[in-house]
Amino acid sequence: MAALLAAVGAESLKPPAMSATVGEAVHHYVATRRWSAGTQKHSRYTLEQFAEVVGVDTPVGDIDHSACERWWATRQHLAASSARTRRSTVSNFLRWCRHVGLLERDPLAGIPIPREPRRNPVVLSAEQLAHLERSLPDDRAAAIVSLMSELGFRASDVANLQVGDVDFAQRLVLVRGKGGHEDLLPLPTVCATALKRYLRRHPTPAGPLFRTYQSQPGPMSAQCVSELVGVWLADAGLKTSRYDGVGAHCLRRTCATRLLAEGHQITSVQSVLRHQSIQTTSRYLRRVDVESLRSVVERGGV
Repeated sequence: MAALLAAVGAESLKPPAMSATVGEAVHHYVATRRWSAGTQKHSRYTLEQFAEVVGVDTPVGDIDHSACERWWATRQHLAASSARTRRSTVSNFLRWCRHVGLLERDPLAGIPIPREPRRNPVVLSAEQLAHLERSLPDDRAAAIVSLMSELGFRASDVANLQVGDVDFAQRLVLVRGKGGHEDLLPLPTVCATALKRYLRRHPTPAGPLFRTYQSQPGPMSAQCVSELVGVWLADAGLKTSRYDGVGAHCLRRTCATRLLAEGHQITSVQSVLRHQSIQTTSRYLRRVDVESLRSVVERGGV
């Protein structure tokens, strides 16, 4: 499939003809999106699978509801969150096809969006976080964990951080987040201290702030950051299984829950975490609100 799409070549970067096939439309759509490398990779994978099921050489105008049902049936083994993501990717592609005149109707209409079960976010307690910090192997690890637990950095935020993004004089840090967004955040004292200690040990005049420990150090990828944090959590005895929810993103959830528990306004926490929707931030309130129910369920004030 990938070879076939590549063979479509640069010609597919022109607006697709009304007789465009699914393969041609997918290639054009993916090639002209302003996505991050990670989003492009996952979207391409999903849309190539969709094209294989409905037919790479099928004219886009011939995609009907039954073809979409066949594709959707191949996604039923996925968790609800993963299935929602795949459906959203295909839905956006089909919406674009309607926008450019390749489709008249939405063939996905009527296929239900899977509902995700409500879950409490997995977070570290203050004691667990302190234990993790004490067990970290070096200054680089301490600086990375500090940014993730104090400012809610994602693994990709850490990987994207450049030396020039940190302003120690004004105590500011520029975050290059998802979708190419840039946000300026205050740099907490604990983060500034950890970063200065790391830079004294590994002075870097410019370029990526965090680099690999290799004979020829290079920038760390988001996957590398995520995997390293998982190793540090496992070494600290906090991560016990692959799918226990204790990983790099757990530190971001821990940050969100702590900020809300400290009584900060949810809109302020949303700004720190850089959530587009306040609904995303509000998910962490469930973890905080459970303590307010303690007096309700305890007997005799015990």
